[in-house]
Order: sequence, then C-alpha cells, then structure tokens
Amino acid sequence: MNATKSIVFVLLVILGLGSCASNPPVRRVDSGVIVLYREDQRGVFGDPVSFRAAVLREADRIADAEGKLVIPISFKQTPVGNLGHWASIDYRFRIGTPAEVRAADKSANVSPGEKSDAIVLRFESPLDRQFKGTNEAWTYADLVAPEDFKYTVIWLKDGIVVGVTTYRAKGTAESGMKTIDWQQAPDAILEVRNR
Repeated sequence: MNATKSIVFVLLVILGLGSCASNPPVRRVDSGVIVLYREDQRGVFGDPVSFRAAVLREADRIADAEGKLVIPISFKQTPVGNLGHWASIDYRFRIGTPAEVRAADKSANVSPGEKSDAIVLRFESPLDRQFKGTNEAWTYADLVAPEDFKYTVIWLKDGIVVGVTTYRAKGTAESGMKTIDWQQAPDAILEVRNR
C-alpha cells in the first residue's frame, strides 16, 4: 500500500511542478503577425481537442479586443511526448477587419485578363506550378482554420489569367493539394479590349 501511495505522490508532484511553468506571452512580430504559443502541461491527462479549442478561443479574444477578425497563417499542434515534453500549439495569425479578411481571399481578388506578373507581386510565388504547353496552373494554399486549407488554382494561358477555381481540404498545405486535372481548366478563349 505504501508503494501505491508513493507512486501517487510522485505523480502529483510531477504534475504540480509541470503546471507551475507558465506559457510565454503573446508576441507581435514586426510584419503584423501574432505568435500564440501554448503548452498543455497536463501531460497524458490533457485533451488535445479541448486544448486546441482553448487556443483558438484565445486568438479570437485577442482579435475581438481590437474589434477585428483572425486571419490564420499557420497552425502547428505537437502531441505530448516523453516526460517533460508537453503537447504544444504554435498558432500564427494576423488580425484584420472584414474587408481585410476578404482581401486575403485570393479567389476573390483575381480577374480574367490579369497578367501573371501582377499576381506574383500581389500574392508572392504559388505553392505549386504546373505547365501544359502554353497553359499554366498555379496553386495557392491559404489556412482557413487549423488543418483546413482553401486552395486557389489560377489558370493561365500565355501568362494571362483565364480562370480561377477553388477547393478545400484538411491536413497540411502539401498533403491536401490535388494534382492538376487539365480537364478542369477553363476555356482559354479570352478577349481583352482596351478602350
């Protein structure tokens, strides 16, 4: 019986010491990115779902305090490991007005007839580029919620946008990306007239 009490006491001490450690403060990086790093110091007794929900609520409270919305950038959740290696979440996001959230939506901000150079200046390089003759398909991945990505495929012919399609997938940016189906490409008949 004494051995059982000793084991329980040791476990309580370990859990008590672990919970004494505090999470670092929220950091704001120069580029406007907010870094929210949290550790779940309940160890194997922690619940990854409730931990994730608590971090997302904290991000929403940060945005709400300024009357804005969360614009996710990256979300990395690490499970609990060996003794002293807590489950953690590194959530990076910006906050913005509803108009800024809409502006971050690539599919709403690309128009047929635009040149590829303008898109690269606005959105940077795509996650993936595929070619078929003079046709190109550029894929961008935007984090919508943790492990939930919205993919925007910008279809180009001779360096000019001819269409945009979107889809969503769970996982990482790379794992959710589909292979380009050239049968899905919009017709490349495009007439642009200068007035």
